[in-house]
Amino acid sequence: MPRLMVIGLDGATFSVLELLARDGRLPFLGTLMAEGAHGILRSSDPPYTGPGWSSFMTGTNPGKHSNYDLERRTMDFKGLEPVGYHTLSGTTIWDLANAKGVRTALLNMPISYPPPELKGTVVCGALTPSKTTRFTFPASLAAEIEERFGPYRLDLSWAEYQPAERDRMLSDLEAMMDQQDEVFQWVLQREPWDFGVVVLVAPDRIQHSLWKWIGVDGAIPDEGEQLHQRVLSLYEKIDHSVACLASLAGDDTNLLVVSDHGFNALHSRVDMNNLLAEMGYFVARGGRGFFDIVGRPLHRLGLKRHHLAKIARPFGLKRGFVDSLESGNRLQGAGSITDWSRTRAFCLITNGVFLNLQGREPYGIVPASDYESLRSELIERLQKTCDPATGQRVIFRVQRREEVYSGPFLEYAPDLLITEFDERYHFYFFPKSHYQDSFNPPGIATGNHAYDGILLARGPDIRAGEISGARLMDVMPTMCRLLDLSIPPDVDGVILDAMLTERILKAAPAQPDSESHAKSVARELSQEEREGLEERLRGLGYL
Repeated sequence: MPRLMVIGLDGATFSVLELLARDGRLPFLGTLMAEGAHGILRSSDPPYTGPGWSSFMTGTNPGKHSNYDLERRTMDFKGLEPVGYHTLSGTTIWDLANAKGVRTALLNMPISYPPPELKGTVVCGALTPSKTTRFTFPASLAAEIEERFGPYRLDLSWAEYQPAERDRMLSDLEAMMDQQDEVFQWVLQREPWDFGVVVLVAPDRIQHSLWKWIGVDGAIPDEGEQLHQRVLSLYEKIDHSVACLASLAGDDTNLLVVSDHGFNALHSRVDMNNLLAEMGYFVARGGRGFFDIVGRPLHRLGLKRHHLAKIARPFGLKRGFVDSLESGNRLQGAGSITDWSRTRAFCLITNGVFLNLQGREPYGIVPASDYESLRSELIERLQKTCDPATGQRVIFRVQRREEVYSGPFLEYAPDLLITEFDERYHFYFFPKSHYQDSFNPPGIATGNHAYDGILLARGPDIRAGEISGARLMDVMPTMCRLLDLSIPPDVDGVILDAMLTERILKAAPAQPDSESHAKSVARELSQEEREGLEERLRGLGYL
């Protein structure tokens, strides 16, 4: 059975790769697109890192793995919590490999913290709280990495750089890429592996902040040629990194190159709660909340929520107030300025709308008897949403959650989901003190996530040609087929037969058993780790 190497290019999109390949800047990826299997890889709903990589790992929709966004509702519906491997439900591809003795090297995978204990090696990636936490398995590997390569760079917080600091951001990104290349090559040569997964986050970080300077949409901004050339040189570096990993794996290894979502230009940030307020569904109280007035200044001094909670509790402050500090509840706790007594609908995650339902929400006012009629009313009104500056519709389709998701965690999904929209618009919820309008300029960001990612493949079990209709959740069962692993019965994805050779398709599939489908158990996170994850999300422009 040939080995399998999967290289994730976070946010990679054909609009960029094809442009640069035509110019000869991506010799390896260009050849792979021309001579291997290739096709668009449809992302998750919404097309974001949290649900995307989670569906890649499990082959299931968010209703089964529970990671609906980079944050999700807490199980008591009172707040939000950052997602990670600890919140992921279901059986992952690593669990299946582990049970069958397949030696795995899992490097820089987002949503892999806390690191699973595998027969192999793990170096956690994006959404790891900090390098002071245990971000490797075995735990001793972190010290070895730092001894050989210096302080390890987990990620680049692109949103923390101002426009005038773009050159410095690119230098820092390049330094991170160089170090991670060395680490990944070293780990992969350190001990034998059968299944290697390496994720490069550079495409996402570049495209969020520097989409305008890639050249996909035509002319680059004035006086931007030097920046343009630096951006192109980083894509050449990405191509070289992929080529080196493929060379290390060898021609006798099956190779997949995938992305968790695509990318597009960002035209506007849409504050969904402001939009719902204009429609009469969301009502805000006047003034600013506690966290705006007191919490943020103290946060800048290094005092985090768990410190504030420890200070507040002995003084007999209300239980809900203290709990909101400890839980990180940004909308429903003390820092909120939402009038829940009059709010019928609100946004908490990307593209999603929740109803303030009685019996579910802490301050619910919508009776169950009005649930369906209110959802129908919201669908009709949201689908008429237009950008006031252009008069053009930006939301084309809104669906009920059960039309998009299925599984044991359906009740935690938003009641409505925007599933077809102008992908140049980012539909999210923002602190009320952040935006006053529904449609807002993009700020320092110039690129936005889109549904269409990439799938490329080559190897002894890969059939060249175009692949159509592939979804991100289909990669997991396809990897199972290539590794001769049984596929759990609850997997939503399907094997991508069109990209596999007759030899693989005719071979008898591995038979399932309960042991191989058992998920490894991740521990719960401490409050400090949760806050570290929130800092990561803030640095990536999501909070």
